[in-house]
Amino acid sequence: MGADPRRWFALAVHLLVLRPLLHLVFGLNIRGRENLPDRGPCILAANHNSHLDILVIYAALPVRLVLSAHVVAAQDYFARHRLLFAVVDLLFRAESGGRDFQIE
Repeated sequence: MGADPRRWFALAVHLLVLRPLLHLVFGLNIRGRENLPDRGPCILAANHNSHLDILVIYAALPVRLVLSAHVVAAQDYFARHRLLFAVVDLLFRAESGGRDFQIE
């Protein structure tokens, strides 16, 4: 993990603001964290009921995975709102693409 100050800022926001707020407001009950791999890639897919899915997935992640996680955001929504995409990118390392997007 590099010393990129943006990543450390994002981790602090996750741990000190977003995670406690989500637990307080929505009363999240996280189950199955033990099923996430200790090493290597995995895919967590949201059901797209709302744009809060990203926040909930990140709140469910163990701290060790927060800095290495990436979000794939739908370009047709997030990329046309530059400020929104900049915030999502800062906090979640967003990749933007169309419906047939592939990470290389």
